[in-house]
Amino acid sequence: MARTRGFRPRAPRRARGVVLIALLLMLTLMAIGSLGAAEVWATARQRDRETELLFVGNQYRRAIEHYWRAGGHTLPKSLDDLLQDDRFPMPVRHLRRPFGDPMTDSADWGLVMIGDGISGVYSRSEAPALKRANFPKAYAGFEGKENIADWQFVFVPPARLRNQRVPAGNPAVPNGRPAAPNSLPNNPPNAAPNTPSGNNTP
Repeated sequence: MARTRGFRPRAPRRARGVVLIALLLMLTLMAIGSLGAAEVWATARQRDRETELLFVGNQYRRAIEHYWRAGGHTLPKSLDDLLQDDRFPMPVRHLRRPFGDPMTDSADWGLVMIGDGISGVYSRSEAPALKRANFPKAYAGFEGKENIADWQFVFVPPARLRNQRVPAGNPAVPNGRPAAPNSLPNNPPNAAPNTPSGNNTP
């Protein structure tokens, strides 16, 4: 007796095509969603880094001011001078520890120079700034800056600030930048000088 083979009806080609298109559409939407999530994460990450840069840059500005007020009214020749100031019988620390640039994950800061002294620091990042407004009062000059590198954390000695805010002609300075008028803090805080004894840290 002959056996009857089972018959399985094949799905119409049009139905298989619809399923394939739906699958491709779903994969496309998943890829777009992943890209959107990655972009949101990257934006949030940069905002966090910019917030950290404002904190770290201000620490360097305060340390430079503390160094200047501690004795001699001179600016440090190196950022290392902020960690160990040997101008006194007992070395003085003006900065608790060295800070890296949160934008570049590097210790290679750009330097703002007045003569041969360091007046401030800035990030060497080439990234555009996300934050363009609502800065602390001391850094109101950062308003509208397009690039992170334009955020210069500068201490200007009071006498120089009274005379002129910018070196005449804005000359180029080896190994650093001269202070630019729109990068200087408005009304920089004048912290009371500390007596250089032991570890005096701002």
